[in-house]
Amino acid sequence: MAIDMTTPPSEIDTWMEERLSRQQKAILETYKYIGEKCQEEGRLGKTYKDQTGNLRASTGYRVIMDGETFSEGEFESNPGGEAAKEFLDKLSFMYSQEGIVLLVVAGMQYAAAVDAKDYNVITSAKLLADQLVPQLMGKFNQEQ
Repeated sequence: MAIDMTTPPSEIDTWMEERLSRQQKAILETYKYIGEKCQEEGRLGKTYKDQTGNLRASTGYRVIMDGETFSEGEFESNPGGEAAKEFLDKLSFMYSQEGIVLLVVAGMQYAAAVDAKDYNVITSAKLLADQLVPQLMGKFNQEQ
């Protein structure tokens, strides 16, 4: 007894594309959530005295898919916010290939120096990302 295929291949292709699109959207939204949490952590988890507010405001994130910005954090219109956007623009250019990328930054030039003095500028945000990415992205592997 032969098995006949009654479903047209175009329907199978459409179903696969829709499923891929839904999964891709869910992954992008997950990275957006992680970015928001990291930005919040970077701004609230500080252990330094931020006299101008610029260093705190320079903490931000951007989610990129195939070289296009999907989402990014909200930035204040001050030197810190502008520095974060500029730094993200430079990094985005470096990550303009195919795929999904989450960037989390502290954009002020002196951010790394302050962080190196054991003040929490971006370190806790990085640690949070290191925890959340495998935890939340692992759910996608379980669903398959």
